Amino acid sequence: MTSRPREDAGRVVARPEERLLVLEGDVDMSAVETFDRRGDDLSWVRTIDVSGVSFVDTQGLGLMLRVAAPRGRDAPTERPALLGASPQVRQLLEMLGVESLFELRPSCDGADDHALDGGLGGAGDHATSGVLDHRAAPSEDGVSPTA
Repeated sequence: MTSRPREDAGRVVARPEERLLVLEGDVDMSAVETFDRRGDDLSWVRTIDVSGVSFVDTQGLGLMLRVAAPRGRDAPTERPALLGASPQVRQLLEMLGVESLFELRPSCDGADDHALDGGLGGAGDHATSGVLDHRAAPSEDGVSPTA
């Protein structure tokens, strides 16, 4: 019996020629560990595209912070750009006091402050304990969305 990949399985895509790191889907321990097997030092990354992120846990956040705070003599002095951060991602960065490590920019397609899954935001934001999950956030009336 073969297992099918999860629909929201996360992935981290390196595009060194563009100095871009793309995070998509559920950016969790599994996605980060898969990427880390490559052994990249991440000092080449200048931009992180998070516009396709539906979930990020502490491992995903740790990956973003490794880009923002590289160590070593050749580390860049400018802050990395964070493209397409949803209001929930921004809130998580704010809550943890690390938003100043990034230069927040609209996504590549020009849509800024978008929210996934039907426009979650405001009172419906769901970011606690360093984990962000757009899928389980309640709506403004307090009811969780259904699939």
